[in-house]
Amino acid sequence: MLLAFLRRDSREELARPAGAALQVAGTLAQALFWALLGRALEPGRAGYFAFVAVGGAVLNALHGPLYALASGLARERQLGTLDLFLQTRRPVAQWAAGLLLFPTLWSLALTAGYLALMAAFGLPVEAAGAARLALALAAALPVYWGAALACGAWTLRFRRGQPLAWLLGAGSMLLGGVFIPVERLPGWAARLSPLAPTFYPARLAREALLEGRLDAATLIALLAAGALSLALGHALLAWSVAWLRRSGDLAAD
Repeated sequence: MLLAFLRRDSREELARPAGAALQVAGTLAQALFWALLGRALEPGRAGYFAFVAVGGAVLNALHGPLYALASGLARERQLGTLDLFLQTRRPVAQWAAGLLLFPTLWSLALTAGYLALMAAFGLPVEAAGAARLALALAAALPVYWGAALACGAWTLRFRRGQPLAWLLGAGSMLLGGVFIPVERLPGWAARLSPLAPTFYPARLAREALLEGRLDAATLIALLAAGALSLALGHALLAWSVAWLRRSGDLAAD
């Protein structure tokens, strides 16, 4: 089933080359913007440039999956296929994973292109560092998959908006140490930073790529948080599906 979703979603993406091209152009424009800004703020130094380059990579890799499931469910509803596969009684985890698979791979591919451009601007990217970065992102993805499941549950139950995704996205950008160093934040904001979902992934990614190390304790804690996030997100999504089936609301607009 996963391969069927992957084939379908990849075909749909290829059928809209303008949309894919715009996403690629947007990613490259973001890389160029942060590279130029970092150089302008600290000419001759890699300090802020390196900080924001890695933060942007983390955000690009993780935020695509965050919005993917809710968007995918909304699209399935528009196509008239949502009720069909909800009524088949397939396991929730199976079709949710199918809807998340292509957006996750696509986000990672865009992130690889982003990092390649950043490397051209002077970001130190070597094979060992890239491998450690990949491990850090792999540990962080389950946290975002669980959040994506919760966003999907909201979309199924209330059929409007993605307030949870918006809250997590805004919190990550403002408080998560992605673009703004946590030590530069006001005291109250710095105390809230560890709650942002990008806080630990961004720290791990910078350690991996810029410092040549990976803190095992943080990595294990992130994996544990991912397991908890997946379990909670799955429970919420399963509850939403069960509510739709009980209420007979599957075909409602």
